[in-house]
Amino acid sequence: MGAAITASGRLAPAAGEGVSVGELISSASEAGPWALLGIISSVMAGDQDSSRISAPVYRVWGGAAGPWGRSWTPVDPRTDPQNFRERAGLPDVNTGEYLTVGTLYIKTDVVVRPALPMPPGTGGTQGGWTEFVVPSPQTQIVITQPFVPLPPPINNTGNVH
Repeated sequence: MGAAITASGRLAPAAGEGVSVGELISSASEAGPWALLGIISSVMAGDQDSSRISAPVYRVWGGAAGPWGRSWTPVDPRTDPQNFRERAGLPDVNTGEYLTVGTLYIKTDVVVRPALPMPPGTGGTQGGWTEFVVPSPQTQIVITQPFVPLPPPINNTGNVH
């Protein structure tokens, strides 16, 4: 890939080159979550005439949080298990025992933002990781791995799977 990530987190493709969403996510993941946010935001706002995209997404869930919630991330939580709960802003009611992996295909009305922090008493996590708020995940995401057990520290039950 002849593209580079700028200091502002935007992707600058080499002259005459196209860049796939997979390349965007791979490059941005290496540069960190804020670069990923800038790149994915650009992709999501890109072609206004198309509602189609193909981007891998991940959802950590368990306890009161189910597999089809609206909060997803393009960041695989297994790449940083020590910090994922904190950066993803997971509330205490999300025990984080499981991971669902899918592909976001329809970007209509998807909001891209930093994960919101949780106040003390509900998790007290800082948030900040890239979050996709998907209004209709069951129609916008195709699941590729529905039920992946996660070990601590993402899983806050203390149970090792």
